[in-house]
Amino acid sequence: LAQAMPDVAAPRAVAVGGRERVNPAGLLLTLLACGLALHLTMRPLRRLLTVRHLRSALWPESVDQRVSNLWQLALVGLRDAGWQVAPGEQPQELARRVCVPGLESCATVLDRARHGVRVDADDLSQMGRDASSVYEKARRRVGWVARAAGWLRWPLV
Repeated sequence: LAQAMPDVAAPRAVAVGGRERVNPAGLLLTLLACGLALHLTMRPLRRLLTVRHLRSALWPESVDQRVSNLWQLALVGLRDAGWQVAPGEQPQELARRVCVPGLESCATVLDRARHGVRVDADDLSQMGRDASSVYEKARRRVGWVARAAGWLRWPLV
């Protein structure tokens, strides 16, 4: 009985001129799905690496660059919590507007570095603690959905 029934499955390839021709729609959809999965996987990995570098440099950097990286770390946390820097807004103005503990001391060190005032190791270590604290406190203020969305957002600030 099984031999008498014809095969009802549709052929996947069509013979044209003696050669098989494959329908490219399935292949294109597969490539599109793989590309999207790779893109969505790379964003969290890129963010993880960037935040890791902002917290503690992966290679030697100048003090001014470290100050800038720590400020960026604080801004990433604020951005995740929904705060954005207004165009032309100075660091001290931002610190007063968002009222997150530790941000004002970060802004002070950043201003000192921008104006060429010496930043010593104690200032840098204090800014590192404050910037990490701002990052954590700002992210804690929002729900898990917003934190998860932050992992897919690029650019970070």
